[in-house]
Amino acid sequence: MPSVTIDPVVQQQLPQLVLGLVDAEGVQVRANEPALRTMLEELGERLRFEYAGKVAADRPEIAATRRAYRMLGDDPTRYRPANEALLRRVLARRAFPEINSIVDINNYVSLESGFALGCYDLTQISGDATVRVGAEGEEYTPIGKPAVEASNRLVLADQQGIFGSPTADSQRTMVTLATEQVLFVVFAFEVPAERMERAIERSSMLLSRFCQATIRERALVGAGQS
Repeated sequence: MPSVTIDPVVQQQLPQLVLGLVDAEGVQVRANEPALRTMLEELGERLRFEYAGKVAADRPEIAATRRAYRMLGDDPTRYRPANEALLRRVLARRAFPEINSIVDINNYVSLESGFALGCYDLTQISGDATVRVGAEGEEYTPIGKPAVEASNRLVLADQQGIFGSPTADSQRTMVTLATEQVLFVVFAFEVPAERMERAIERSSMLLSRFCQATIRERALVGAGQS
């Protein structure tokens, strides 16, 4: 697993930020995994019942993510955090995108836990990674979208630049059917460490079950974790 650290500026502004990391190899990515899609649909139904009459931003984990964005000077209503965008899709009864089994696992864990997740092809990450704030004028290209400006945004960056964020992952490190090594990153704000541990455990279990992956390493970073 590459070293993933939190920039001191981010640590000062977001002292409760915790990252959950899962490094897996031998991954078999499939275009569609029916049993996993069924699990996603069932989870969506449960969430629609639980949040009937509410909005996505009422979920505590999403509210905490929004507060973190505002602390950095980012507007969470302009580029919505991934966890909020996904729950909004579910509550609006919009279909889950059919991309691949890794993305479905990402979406399942995000919906179940409430956290924003990123999933990356490890072979496309250059060196160690840092969670930092995007610089003025800095850009990156999210999956399926044109380049976006990343100033004041919480981002993941390696030696080549930004490759992800709690909002959107980059085209450069996106998971494809040819991917064999993946890194999952869970972003959590204002939550007990054990909640993060459950999200890491769920990610690992689903990777093993549906992608025959071998989990090489799991870790927590931030908020006093080592």
